[in-house]
Amino acid sequence: MKRTHLTSLRQSYLPFIIGEAERSPWMGYMMRAMDDVGVDKNSVMS
Repeated sequence: MKRTHLTSLRQSYLPFIIGEAERSPWMGYMMRAMDDVGVDKNSVMS
């Protein structure tokens, strides 16, 4: 399988329609993942 280079996270989601119904659960998963690895959310959300 050939690997391709994605220039941004946003570009990887462009083929998908992401509305409020998809955004909210994704943000919950991302926040939980950040907690799991000890990321200070205040420093990345400002």
